[in-house]
Amino acid sequence: MIDIVRFLVPFLTPFIAGLFCFIIAFVCLMLRRYRPAQWLLALGLAIFLFFGYGLLTRNQLYVLERHYLPLDLQNISPAVRSRIRYVVVLGNAHVSDPGVPATGQISGSSMYRLIEGIRLQRQLAGSTLVISGGVNQDPRPNAMVVSRVAELLGVPRAAMFVENRPRDTFEEAQFLQPLLGDKPFVLVTSAAHMVRAMRLFQDVGTQPIPAPTDFILKNRTRFSGGNLLPSCGNLEISKRVIYEWLGTLWGRVKRMTI
Repeated sequence: MIDIVRFLVPFLTPFIAGLFCFIIAFVCLMLRRYRPAQWLLALGLAIFLFFGYGLLTRNQLYVLERHYLPLDLQNISPAVRSRIRYVVVLGNAHVSDPGVPATGQISGSSMYRLIEGIRLQRQLAGSTLVISGGVNQDPRPNAMVVSRVAELLGVPRAAMFVENRPRDTFEEAQFLQPLLGDKPFVLVTSAAHMVRAMRLFQDVGTQPIPAPTDFILKNRTRFSGGNLLPSCGNLEISKRVIYEWLGTLWGRVKRMTI
């Protein structure tokens, strides 16, 4: 079922929706159905302009990403900090291409998450870096590929725990719950994903401390002419927000079926 959901998600993005409107409009023009073609062209253009400017989704993504502040371990009380034994890095995407170095096989989001996880794990004496992620679009589990990169970056295998079964965030929380128990741990994932991840881990009774990274929207100090124009970047932002909405819906469906 999860493979079907992942296959369908790209078709629900604004870019594909607008493209389909233009394609169907072209077919209508070929069939001399001019009125439907006009409506479809107008709809496709509206989709591209609305999401290309990010009129709704930029604000939604900003709210998601700024829900939790970046983690400064110095702001955690010594009593809580002494109980932290795990720094959990959630999975993302990768491509097992032997023609590129291992560091190039994982996605940008995976790299951001891993680097932040390593940074925090090194500040917590005696802690273990937990790398999570199962099979997704690639036959190799994500955690296996990411853990290899972690080794290349200097993390000893003895300081890592690799969980290569989960195929989504819901399963990551389920599979890691026996390891994490009710003690506080650091949860590292992309800022846009953190709200959903925190909710899922809290639902299984664990005590995550959020450490968001991989921020997409950053506050600029200077105005640019590009701010006046629609952009592919805003379409990508719309895709990211819609993915989180669908992920939240998918998590609710899974909770209802167990």
